[in-house]
Amino acid sequence: MAHKNVKWYGEDFKKKINAIYDKRVGAAGNVVRAEMKSLLSTSGRAVTTTTSKTGKVRRKLGKVGSAVSAPGDPPAKQTGRLRATVFKKIFRRKNMVLVGARGLVLDRGAPGIHLKPRPFVIRSLENVLGQVTTILTEPIQPTK
Repeated sequence: MAHKNVKWYGEDFKKKINAIYDKRVGAAGNVVRAEMKSLLSTSGRAVTTTTSKTGKVRRKLGKVGSAVSAPGDPPAKQTGRLRATVFKKIFRRKNMVLVGARGLVLDRGAPGIHLKPRPFVIRSLENVLGQVTTILTEPIQPTK
């Protein structure tokens, strides 16, 4: 026997929950992306300062590769191209976000050419894991 007074709001409920998680997944992706860009922002070029005869102080950047990162540390910024490739892609149907960059050979290393890993992808997630967990597990507040 079906109840005539019962209304089913399941589809509306699912839409609201998915909209909330889309925002949260996007926010979590932004946090990871910002941390990744921060890790890739350490200067990798030597800076020298010179003082002219008039007393004016000038900063001069060294050549590209003049101060490289040590194996095990994130890559030092030389030109900024790697940092510019950091991206975030949201997959709304799966409530999933992909954050990455193009320089994964630096991240994982390349034994064939004697390039030791300079991890920045996993390290960026590890650095902000607490923030991401808080964003994704925050209780959903009822709407009026």
